[in-house]
Amino acid sequence: MDSDVIVVSGNKMKAALVFLGSTAFVAIGVAMIRSGDNDGWGAVVFFGLCLLVSLYMLMPNAIRLKIDKNGVEMKTLFKPIKLAWSDVETFYVGGIRTGLSTTKLIGIKYSSTYNKARAGRQFSSSLTGMEGALPNHFSKSAEELCALLNDAKRRWSQPI
Repeated sequence: MDSDVIVVSGNKMKAALVFLGSTAFVAIGVAMIRSGDNDGWGAVVFFGLCLLVSLYMLMPNAIRLKIDKNGVEMKTLFKPIKLAWSDVETFYVGGIRTGLSTTKLIGIKYSSTYNKARAGRQFSSSLTGMEGALPNHFSKSAEELCALLNDAKRRWSQPI
């Protein structure tokens, strides 16, 4: 870690897969509507929104993680998430059950002094076992990203 700023981009392959899958389900929904089945509207609306999100994710620098001496910032669709190194105790690889499989996430264990969104973090912890998490849609694996974040925290949390 020689650089003062580390940027990890979003995974374009995952975004492309979401795009292709959403496109297929929108087409199925349209076919259902054409055959007289109004249930197709649900598929068109839901997967149409997924299609729009995937298009956003395919744009350059739309999704990225910026890691620097101040902490970590995740640029997302609606609002960037910013965490100072003092807000976080550690990062770890966690997972949540999604149907028959488990989706990997980068779990966040917040420091005892971090008081923001305490009720939301407690609810999230009771629901998923994690106070907070970063999605696993970056160009590095969850394990690589977790190690990178913990190394950066150790590096930049040290008093100068």
